[in-house]
Amino acid sequence: MFLKCFGPRNSSKGRYPTIIEELCHQFSLSDLRKSTNNFDESKVIGHGAFSKIYEGCLQSHDASDYLVAVKRFKVEYSDVFKKEIELLCQLHHPNCVSLIGFCNDKNEKIIVYEYMSNRSLDKHLQRGELSWKKRLEICIGVARGLHYLHTGAKRSIFHCMLQPSTILLDANMKPKLAGFGVSIQGARFDSKPKQIDGDHVMDRLGYMTLEYAMDGNVTDKWDVFSFGMALLPVVCAMNYLVIALAGEDIEMPVEKNIDPNIKGKIAPQCWHVFADIMVRCFEFNPDERPTMGEVEVQLEHALTLQEQADIRNTLDDYTLLSKTILPVAFGRKMKQYSNTQDSDIEEIEGSRAKVKFVCGVRIMFLKCFGHTNSSDTDGELSWKKRLEICIGAARGLHYLHAGAKRTIIHRRIEPSNIVLDNNMQPKLTDFGISVLGARFMSKPKPIKVDSIGTLRYMAPEYYRDSTVTDKCDVYSFGLVLLQVVWGRKILDILSGRNYQKKRVEDNIDPNIKGKIAPECWQVFMGITERCVKFEPEERPAMGEVEVELEHAPLLQEQVDISNTDGILGLVGYMPLEYVVDGITDKWDVFSFGMTLLPLVCAMNHLVISIERELLARELLEKPVEENIDPNIQGKISPECWQVFADIMVRCLELKPDERPTMGEVEVQLEHALALQEQADVTNIDDSSDTGRGYPTVIEELCRPFSLADLNKATNNFDKNRLIEDEGYYRVYKGYLQHNDSSGYAVAVKRFELEGWKEEFKTEIELLCQLRHPNIISLVGFCIHEKYEIVVNEYMSNGSLLAHLEGGELSWKKRLEICIGAARGLHYLHTGAKRTIIHRDIRSSNILLDHNMHPKLTDFGISVQGAHFRSKPKPIKVDFIGASAYAAPEYYRDSTVTDKYDVYSFGLVLLQIVWGRKISDIVTSGNYHKFLEDNIDPNIKGKITPQCWQVFINITQKCVKPEPDVRPAMGEVEVELERALSLQEQTDFPNTNVKYLLLSKTIIGQYT
Repeated sequence: MFLKCFGPRNSSKGRYPTIIEELCHQFSLSDLRKSTNNFDESKVIGHGAFSKIYEGCLQSHDASDYLVAVKRFKVEYSDVFKKEIELLCQLHHPNCVSLIGFCNDKNEKIIVYEYMSNRSLDKHLQRGELSWKKRLEICIGVARGLHYLHTGAKRSIFHCMLQPSTILLDANMKPKLAGFGVSIQGARFDSKPKQIDGDHVMDRLGYMTLEYAMDGNVTDKWDVFSFGMALLPVVCAMNYLVIALAGEDIEMPVEKNIDPNIKGKIAPQCWHVFADIMVRCFEFNPDERPTMGEVEVQLEHALTLQEQADIRNTLDDYTLLSKTILPVAFGRKMKQYSNTQDSDIEEIEGSRAKVKFVCGVRIMFLKCFGHTNSSDTDGELSWKKRLEICIGAARGLHYLHAGAKRTIIHRRIEPSNIVLDNNMQPKLTDFGISVLGARFMSKPKPIKVDSIGTLRYMAPEYYRDSTVTDKCDVYSFGLVLLQVVWGRKILDILSGRNYQKKRVEDNIDPNIKGKIAPECWQVFMGITERCVKFEPEERPAMGEVEVELEHAPLLQEQVDISNTDGILGLVGYMPLEYVVDGITDKWDVFSFGMTLLPLVCAMNHLVISIERELLARELLEKPVEENIDPNIQGKISPECWQVFADIMVRCLELKPDERPTMGEVEVQLEHALALQEQADVTNIDDSSDTGRGYPTVIEELCRPFSLADLNKATNNFDKNRLIEDEGYYRVYKGYLQHNDSSGYAVAVKRFELEGWKEEFKTEIELLCQLRHPNIISLVGFCIHEKYEIVVNEYMSNGSLLAHLEGGELSWKKRLEICIGAARGLHYLHTGAKRTIIHRDIRSSNILLDHNMHPKLTDFGISVQGAHFRSKPKPIKVDFIGASAYAAPEYYRDSTVTDKYDVYSFGLVLLQIVWGRKISDIVTSGNYHKFLEDNIDPNIKGKITPQCWQVFINITQKCVKPEPDVRPAMGEVEVELERALSLQEQTDFPNTNVKYLLLSKTIIGQYT
């Protein structure tokens, strides 16, 4: 429902800028008294330091009632009121609360918001009813909202009051940021701290960062810290912040305080990513905290890992073996923390770390990672149990190498230091000679150490030069793997350290001989052999060892299951392959497909016995549509049915390998539900249509012009005003009169040919929903019997293509333009209410304003996907658009997803370094030559090797032929920001140096 907001006002007497009065509705005090029953106390739904919030009821233009939230400020907080409406009227994002209007009547300062029926996040966390997956989804939504504030608004916005009580949830449990009263605006795209008056806001702030307490500086990293603090109550049963402020001991790991409602529901892989990004948000140094874009990407990764784990594990609880100790950077211990320097970890002879106390949190290896001993001497271990123990130990070692703040090299990996708890879960112990490496090392530097340890498990390099890296542990772990299959001490195995493969098979422990599947053995021994390679560089990382070991039991289980006997009388819907191959997970997929039939059919299509399966398939050849249950006949939208029927039929495929996984089934059914809900909303809108050609929302959110208005603005579409001529449309520069009589420039896009009405309608329907600094702004439109016209903001610096051909753009400016365009595209894919696929990304459709900030334009052939889809379903489209930028799948089957735009954007990135049109590059024959040899001469020697490596890596990923392996635009944005940072870091000390790129990149092989 939409409120009519453009009636006459006495704006000349208002105290607030014209823009505010034009972008949101100004209510009278009597209207709001009536809507809240004279501010009845029974209508109060929330209150804070500045205001009280009431439930209100207003009438929309069609006389129907709808709920709103009415926020009534205390008199002394008029500045907070003004700040909030100034900010909110600029924002448009599904994860930021929407402003409906305001009232400024003498001593009454009131803001009217959309109504959030599920109230605030803190209420739900207190009740504990949210699942872990739902909590993750809420965190991702909040991260998207914050990322938009920091990079998506016209000026960076620092929320400064982020906490669970300012995260509201709508009817669908989608999160929205609220509480912008003390938010601060930075300069345009400003990364530098903004100084604020501490006395003015000290009593109003949310979670306070250390840097603010020290010097009053506020940057986007304040919000990152606050977001980390908000993550704590999402997972913890008690509020760590309260404990810290009380000065109590917080040494207990986060894992010990998991909310009982989600305990055992968090997959270890997911937790590792979640805990890592949470802890990084608390970094003492703001510059070491991640950006919200990176936080968003990591949380999305965590959710994906959780969903993948849930598909494999539907019954058992998960066990978290890690121990996450939070850094203390807040409350009464902040002063202690601020006095702690890097000298608290000192390198001494032998490279062992001497660790002091840091804010009362003892960083002691045994404290953080060791566990009570529990021996297993009663009976022999099965092969499956041995594999499980190896996997657990590998996870622990992987965590030491990559999951802690600094790489930890154990140095004493052997079976006696892998202890087992009551549940036979393995835990690493004995950290007495362990050493600390650097933070987040990508290529560890060897550390010189004293020769201490159990010699029989030592790596060759330890004897050679007394140095260790994480690969020393990998070697030791490889010897443990050998001992797992031999069942004897390593000294008995390695006579003179001459290990031969033949002896392993000949000497397998008799207790497991004949129990190991050949496929499983091949994977296990393959990774074991690599672990004990002589050269450290040839050994795998522990992350790869963990992955390979996890693969081994899956192969073992497949063989074990296929040997299952005696269950024929117990089965439900039996697939044909059971007779031949036994049981796999695809049995359940087939059964699920059979279960879907009675959900839609009036007659039972199910045939249970194996003898009648062919009859069932003959029956299924009759259209299901002819047997729809009369109770739902006519209620299923065609779009929803197409998805539902497709996945149901795929579940019943004769070949198991052609059936989908249950994860894919889940995604497609969610997609079907979203399509049904969209169709239902559309039907309601259609039924109430009054015959106008365009929806009410368009007429209310942008200005309708008459043809006479636009004739006047463009001097009757004078050819001297022509900016662009694309054949089916022309763009003219025009001037419109503002309400203060000043003229301002606009771009007037006139569709010239018949048959383009759909493109015109698509463009205005999309643009009126979007508000982002990297998306062109819609001013209005005109519908005339001869023309359809769109009026956009004027972009004085033209297109990116023109500047590339002119060659005047520096490399740094090109990177900044790429980042802005990536932000706009990321917003289209994830920030609007529905996924929007642009379909025509090219350098000529990236326009530049007077500050050289990029904005995406030309949405005529764009398409909308479903709501919040995690795995988009390809959309069938007509073949329209710039063919030079089209993705391979477009030629193959005329389908598009958001990855189509990613491919097109990758070609734009190529053009950024080439400086010429993509079509010229392809036809010139240089497409398959080394990219480094064809860099635009204007930027040759200006690109640092570190920046180039990151830039070209993400470019190559964008133009991969298969859509599924291309990155999301969120990842592209983060990587481009990293490339710019690397360029700036290197430029600072090297102002006059020319850089030499030694890499050789051929892009043609990827396209």
